[in-house]
Amino acid sequence: MIYAVIVQATKCLQGIAKLIRSTLSQTDFLARYGGEELVAILESTDLQHAQLVAEKIRSRIEKARFSHRNVEIPLTISIGVAESAPTDRKSDNPLERANDAMSRAKENGKEQGLYADVLMSY
Repeated sequence: MIYAVIVQATKCLQGIAKLIRSTLSQTDFLARYGGEELVAILESTDLQHAQLVAEKIRSRIEKARFSHRNVEIPLTISIGVAESAPTDRKSDNPLERANDAMSRAKENGKEQGLYADVLMSY
């Protein structure tokens, strides 16, 4: 039974990834980052546009219908967005900031995103 749960979680994550990919531009990059996390790198995108993309992703996931054995599975998403800065010394600084923002959004409850020190609640 545990295998079935893992398989279904993976199928949900694959469905979410497909939905996110369809929201991103062709030059953007999406990959699995850890167990249940995905990371998107939006090339040539400023923070304001990244926030709009994140909200579009959140909205599409909220409206999407995922099901298993004819039972609807409600999904929520927490999103962290960060922009690379000229002061970054390591290439993973924006990723760390986005991950920290996502963790804070999760701590604050479902359907939230944290963007550049401003909490956005949904």
